[in-house]
Amino acid sequence: MRYLTRAAALAFALTAGAVAVTAAPAQANHVCNLEVVSLTSWELNDNDGNDEIKIGLGDDIYGPWDMPDNWLRNASLGQPDEDFVGSIDVTLYEQDLTRQTIDTDTVTCNILGNLTLSLDGRGAIYDMVVNVTER
Repeated sequence: MRYLTRAAALAFALTAGAVAVTAAPAQANHVCNLEVVSLTSWELNDNDGNDEIKIGLGDDIYGPWDMPDNWLRNASLGQPDEDFVGSIDVTLYEQDLTRQTIDTDTVTCNILGNLTLSLDGRGAIYDMVVNVTER
């Protein structure tokens, strides 16, 4: 009888351990926040000396901001930010008559802190500094 009780206790412990292991991945989906710290223009998309820029964070779009060539914007961006789980697409747009995608970069929760995204396309080159934190 004593062996049967020990066997039942061991089976219960193994089952409880299996439940704990399967519950762990759900906790790995933590919420992160991405905040745009600054945007620097190195080369413009438009030939008129000024780009009208919008920033896409996931499904939300922020802006527009005027960006002359070789220009840095930081506080004037108003610190657009977005909460996300897993990863988020960061897209830079130039808005003329129609919105054109300059470039998109995907940021994950795996690397926290300041990151510099190099966004280039359609003749434009930009560096965007973002800060990723865990909530």
